Amino acid sequence: MQPILHLSLPVRDIEEARDFYVAALGCQPARRRDDFLDVWFFGLQLTLQQRPDEATGSVPGSVRHFGVTLGRDEFDQLVEQLEQ
Repeated sequence: MQPILHLSLPVRDIEEARDFYVAALGCQPARRRDDFLDVWFFGLQLTLQQRPDEATGSVPGSVRHFGVTLGRDEFDQLVEQLEQ
């Protein structure tokens, strides 16, 4: 079985999402159009689609999410990067 390669998430604002994933997390940007941005997120192609009406969950208090597994060194490096 191959690992997951691609995941797509709706975002409220593509520029805010870019600032978070590229500037804050250090993801590498890839393809860009007016309504979407692809970034490389820990080896996964993540497509951020500007869809403000879909960016929050339909159940109050719910949030779309996913996780990644990081080694301790990677985690510490990410924390340091986010604190800057």
